[in-house]
Amino acid sequence: MKFYYNIVVNKNLCPAQLYAEIIRLKPDGERGFNFYLEAQPENVAEAEMIKHIADICKRGQLDRIRGAYRFSAARIYEPADLAAAELLRLSGGRGLLHGVIRSESGQLIMPAFRAKASLKIAGVFPNPWIIISNAVRNILEAAGLVGLIFVEVVIQGRSIHAANAPFWELSSSITLPKIVNAVRYENRSFPCYGIDDDSYQHPEIHYRCSDLRKLGFFDIAHTLEPLGDRDPSLIISQRFYQVCLSHKISLDVWPVRIDPNKNPQ
Repeated sequence: MKFYYNIVVNKNLCPAQLYAEIIRLKPDGERGFNFYLEAQPENVAEAEMIKHIADICKRGQLDRIRGAYRFSAARIYEPADLAAAELLRLSGGRGLLHGVIRSESGQLIMPAFRAKASLKIAGVFPNPWIIISNAVRNILEAAGLVGLIFVEVVIQGRSIHAANAPFWELSSSITLPKIVNAVRYENRSFPCYGIDDDSYQHPEIHYRCSDLRKLGFFDIAHTLEPLGDRDPSLIISQRFYQVCLSHKISLDVWPVRIDPNKNPQ
């Protein structure tokens, strides 16, 4: 696994003394009214500098000033990282669908021009919904994966590019236990959670090993908490992932961490 980092500090919103301290550390990072620095995975020195500057911003309480600075980090997973994970968070395939809505009855509605025969699996922006083709459904069912639920997608309108076979929303009959590092957003009018994971773009969910063992074996399940919106996210097993790889079904996934049980004090 590799890491990419960047940080932006707004000169107009940052206290002058604090901004001057940051510029002294990295003079060539000043760009007009902003300080900007990024570190590619191979640049360890720049990465440490960015993390140091982020710490300075936190100590200076810049996180209390909206827009004063932005620190972000991204994990870049190798195939071996994904193959080693017992569980993975699923966000779709290699592309995203737009213009898909959910009806009052609960079914997804997809415009006909999106329902192309080439579509195997895709996420729906900006929601955690997953749509799969009929062919992919048949593959998953044949593999005997535990926890599968399929709800037919309504195709709206007509298009010469639309596939003849139906599409399905991928779901699960299994609900996971509480996420260890979930944080509730208090300023929302409905229950909504994020993941506390140090500003990473794809935050990693953590579960307790003992909680998962109580649940028993599964290949697909949904989170108890709605993450980022009103809907839960899907978590898949390594077996689910390998079935898709073996059939050349590309997935957008990242690892879920399972924390060992702590010994009582």
